[in-house]
Amino acid sequence: MIGGGIGVDYSVYRAAGTPIHRTGGQVSDPIPKMNMINEIGRRVMQDGSRRSAIYASLNWQNGDIHEFLKAKGWQHMPVGNTGKSLWDIKVDDFNFPAPLDMTNISVNYDTDWLMHYYDTGEVGDVFLQNVRQAMQSAEPGFSFNFFDLENETLRNACTEVTSADDSDVCNLDSINMGRIEDIREMAEVVELATKLLICGTLKAKLPYKKVYDTREKNRRLGLGLMGMHEWLIQRGYRYEVTPELHKWLAVYRGVSDKTSVETADRLVLSIDHAIDFKLGRRVVTRD
Repeated sequence: MIGGGIGVDYSVYRAAGTPIHRTGGQVSDPIPKMNMINEIGRRVMQDGSRRSAIYASLNWQNGDIHEFLKAKGWQHMPVGNTGKSLWDIKVDDFNFPAPLDMTNISVNYDTDWLMHYYDTGEVGDVFLQNVRQAMQSAEPGFSFNFFDLENETLRNACTEVTSADDSDVCNLDSINMGRIEDIREMAEVVELATKLLICGTLKAKLPYKKVYDTREKNRRLGLGLMGMHEWLIQRGYRYEVTPELHKWLAVYRGVSDKTSVETADRLVLSIDHAIDFKLGRRVVTRD
């Protein structure tokens, strides 16, 4: 309704072919249910135009995990006698329907997976297939949930997490590192994007009062990074963390933190001054 997204962890579903004792039939796997929700999302859009934000995940040990890994492998799905795959047609027409095209998907890796890695040094076949598929199509993503956080599985590849507060919101934006020339420009872009996000939390329309109240209390911002692999390639690096990348990320963190605090303080001061002026009160400058 409000664009916050629908997230479902389907790990409790039994594997396809598992007997249904009362009827003598067999269960279907969770992927048909994912596609059903996906199709609802295709046809029910916010304001009649905004595409749905849907998330689906499955535990790495689920009996249907290998089908899940291939669920968005559109490049291997032929379309009739056209000689083209779904991937080819989606390139020409982004809105052409395809399985789970309204849904972000991830594999959940839990404490069992982590302890297996600690014991053997092996990440396992599922993880390796996950990497191969993600390299081809960017999905499924990876959701790591260990120990006391093992049940916190409802976060997607964008690292959006469920808030502890009901009716919470987060204002999101991303910086494309592949389009930034140097570290000084990086600092300027981070500062501008952070200010934009804060101002957005003052102006954005929300559906009901509780959302306004919760936003006023938390005022969450999400400034993400994209284009990092392109940035590395431009500088002759492999897909790895480098000393230069560390410097850029330090600027990203430091400038965003500093700008968010200073901008928030300045806006609060401006609002207080405006209220004082409107009420005819004498304005006292804060320390």
